[in-house]
Amino acid sequence: MQHRYSFMGALAMSLGCALLQPSAAADSPAPAAQMSIDDLKARLALTPEQQEKIAPLAEERRSKMEAIRSKLASATSRRDKREVMQEAKGIQEDFTSKVEPLLTPAQQTEWKKIREEMRAQMMERWRNRK
Repeated sequence: MQHRYSFMGALAMSLGCALLQPSAAADSPAPAAQMSIDDLKARLALTPEQQEKIAPLAEERRSKMEAIRSKLASATSRRDKREVMQEAKGIQEDFTSKVEPLLTPAQQTEWKKIREEMRAQMMERWRNRK
C-alpha cells in the first residue's frame, strides 16, 4: 500500500507539473499537455459559439494554474506539494466539467482522446524524469 501511495503521489505531481507549464511558442507544435485554445479549436473543430463559451473558461483555468504554479514553487514539504497538486487537479476537473457539456458527442470523443494523450505524455515524463 505504501508503494502504491508514493506512485500515486508522483503521478499527481507529474500531472500537475505538466499542466502548470507555460504554453509552447506559437511557431512550435504544442505537446498535448500544453494544448492551447487554438489547438483545441482546430482539433475539436469548435464552432464560433463554442469558442466564445470555451475561451473564457480556458483563460480562467490558465490564470488559476499560474497561481498554482506560484504555490508549488513555494511549497517546501511533500504534504504542501500534494495539497497544491490536489488543488490543480480540482481546477482541471472543474474546467473539464464545464467544457464537456458544450461539445457534441463526436467532439467529446476527441476530447477524451486528447486527455488520454495528455495522461500518456505525463506518464512518460514521469518515467523519464531524472
